[in-house]
Amino acid sequence: MADERYIPGDHNVICDISGFKCKRSECRKTWDGFIVRADFWEPRQSQDFVRGLRDKIAVAPGETRSEGADQFLTTNQVTVDDL
Repeated sequence: MADERYIPGDHNVICDISGFKCKRSECRKTWDGFIVRADFWEPRQSQDFVRGLRDKIAVAPGETRSEGADQFLTTNQVTVDDL
């Protein structure tokens, strides 16, 4: 419950999560700008700071091949037995 007595330089605020009235000295500011009571405060998730690594997608030297020449089939060149 909020302390109703006067404390110089300490004002009343409403917690953005619980809605309770409390003194500013009992609150903390979250990373996204909310002012919350100290028992509702949580540190920022460490996974927010993870950066991805660039993938190396180049083909290794000596593994490349040129594209072969196109070979076109004439009519009825493939039979059911070939499949």
